Amino acid sequence: MNFLSVLVLAIIQGFTEFLPVSSSAHLVFGKALLGVREEGVALEVVLHLGTLLAVLIYYRDDLLSLLRGAIDELGPRGLAGNRQSLQMIGYLVIGTIPAVVGAVFIKDYVEAGFNNPRGSSLELLINGVMLLSTLLAAKGRASLGAVRALVIGIAQFISILPGISRSGATIGAALFMKIKPEEAARFSFLMSIPAILGAAVFELGPMIEGLRSGNLGLYAFGFVISFFTGLLAIDVLLRVVQRGRFALFGVYCVVVGLFGLWFFRGN
Repeated sequence: MNFLSVLVLAIIQGFTEFLPVSSSAHLVFGKALLGVREEGVALEVVLHLGTLLAVLIYYRDDLLSLLRGAIDELGPRGLAGNRQSLQMIGYLVIGTIPAVVGAVFIKDYVEAGFNNPRGSSLELLINGVMLLSTLLAAKGRASLGAVRALVIGIAQFISILPGISRSGATIGAALFMKIKPEEAARFSFLMSIPAILGAAVFELGPMIEGLRSGNLGLYAFGFVISFFTGLLAIDVLLRVVQRGRFALFGVYCVVVGLFGLWFFRGN
């Protein structure tokens, strides 16, 4: 690795983490095209932590509101008006469980996928079809609930695969359950916080080994770049979702997936 390759990969990660085009697949493609060979997934985890910070900054008011509301509700006065905060936290926990449980069983397959651009191309193609299918989703104004949070969580589990977009799977599932687009996007972004943190903890050992390999400066550089590009990507996706053009990303994924299957046919 060098600063140029990390710069490219960090920009790819930052822009594609929140756009429904699978950041993992794009990182696989980027590493293959740049000839980057790295043992484990330390770089991927560091870049994901950069985009995690972007979510924390972008949704800082929402997060502080949830925290204050939960403290008030659990306090001696038990302010009932803040019960919604505890409910939202509960929904986030429910939505995170499938990915946590599932990651234990398919960890090896997922890590192998980071070195399989052809497999990622196929999964990206599937992701594109999933996004295009949201054109069939009827618009609604349903509210988030425990069952809907669990279904969205199952969608997030599926997105552990390198070519399936986490935001695409979770927002798409929410749209099919007639949840308002803005609320679907907000819940998806909030769900990314425990998901990325969990992945970082899960890969803490390999990440520490990677940092000890003498690439600390490269990883820090990538972290900063993925943070700033992640902030921009959040804003872009929110605008796209609000305008009802979410499915257009499906066309891009289908095209790139088909190209990847052809380009990496020898892998």
